[in-house]
Amino acid sequence: MIVTKPVKQHEPDLLTGNERSTLHFLHEDGSACAQVIFSVEPPPEGWTHELLEQATFDVRLSDVCWSAYLDTSWVGSSEI
Repeated sequence: MIVTKPVKQHEPDLLTGNERSTLHFLHEDGSACAQVIFSVEPPPEGWTHELLEQATFDVRLSDVCWSAYLDTSWVGSSEI
């Protein structure tokens, strides 16, 4: 689940300032070294909350625990 969009008024929008960052999906297996599953360059118009959510439907993520990052900023996980 990508968690960039604020749910409550006081929560920050994690997408702000990261719209043109590369999206990385890392395999989380409990070890100290997470492996990159794949990365996605931002679309020409930049990421939106909806486009980030769509990226999580990639078949490469179906059977693994993953965390998502926009460059180095954590934005979600399969374990949420």
